[in-house]
Parts: sequence; C-alpha cells; structure tokens
Amino acid sequence: MTQIACVILAGPNRQTLITEQVLPSVLAHPFAEVVVIGNYRDGPGYRYLHVPPVTGTTVDGLIKRDTAAVATSADIIVYLCDDHRLDPAFWVDLESYLPEPWDLLAPSRYCIREGLRVPLNMGRKEGYVGGHGIVVRRSALRLLPWMAGLHQGDAARIWDVTYSVDAQKRGARVIFAPDGVLGIEDIEPLARPWL
Repeated sequence: MTQIACVILAGPNRQTLITEQVLPSVLAHPFAEVVVIGNYRDGPGYRYLHVPPVTGTTVDGLIKRDTAAVATSADIIVYLCDDHRLDPAFWVDLESYLPEPWDLLAPSRYCIREGLRVPLNMGRKEGYVGGHGIVVRRSALRLLPWMAGLHQGDAARIWDVTYSVDAQKRGARVIFAPDGVLGIEDIEPLARPWL
C-alpha cells in the first residue's frame, strides 16, 4: 500500500493559521505521517521538527523541504505552506491519481475573494510546479533533492521554475490537476500577490 505524508512548512508569522485552519484540514485526512517543520510547536496528531532560519531568505524553504524528505519515509509527500488549507475532497482526489505515471503533481490552488473561488495559476501557464503546494513521489526527490536544483536569485518563483525545468530534464513527469480537483486553498487573509 502506498504511504503518503503531509508536510507543513511553518514560518514564524502564521502560527494562528496553522492551529486554526491548516492542521485541522490536514488531520481530517488519513495521512501516514504529518510533520510540521520550521517554526511551530509540538502537539497531538503530528510530529514537529524545529528548523531555524539558516539564510534568512526563501532558500530556507528548500532546506525545510529537504529536511522533511529525510525525516519522513512515505512514498509520496504532500508539501504545504503555512497558509494552505486542504479541500475536504483532497484525499479522494489524490487516490485517483495514484495509479497515474507522475513524479511531480501540482494541485489546483485557489483563494476565496468576496465569496467566490478564484483559481490560482500554480505555474501551469509557465510550465513550472510551485514547491510550496505540491505532491511529490519520493523517487523524484532521490533523483533531484530540492537543494540540488539550480538556484538563481532569492525569489521562490525563480527557484521553483529552475527546479521544475531541471527535474524534467532528468526525466521527472509533471501533471497539473485541473481547476477544482486536488484543491488547496490559499487562506492568507491579507496578502494578495496573485490577484
């Protein structure tokens, strides 16, 4: 049976979101492992690994991703940022993708504005997969760990693009879930960089 882990990458500023929205949405699903990594605290139903900032840049996200890969043993890892909430149907949608041949699976992300569901790009238009909300087979991480990808600048989007390109050059298969399937909601109440 395929084992699936969920990893929440926690920064210092979204503790309330993690407690009130992110963790409840994750713990509602039957993940074999749930790990909160970064800046948070111990609690029931998950493991916590404190990984302090190393560079003070977005590269710390890559460090957290690789640390989570080492700290888990599941065949598949769902990576979430600390402002992502899983749809109630996420698990059922994910199970439907398990027989498919993929290495990097991009969920459909969205936000709610004025009561409406607003789809987010997730790199589909540019052909890259955003590592802050992604489903990855462990075999792909063995092929190319996060820190082994090309790094150009500090912007997360830049290294998501270069990682995606490099992974595909090494044979990684990428699938983008259609809007409304395998949903991850961006719940940061004030940030609107995507609109």
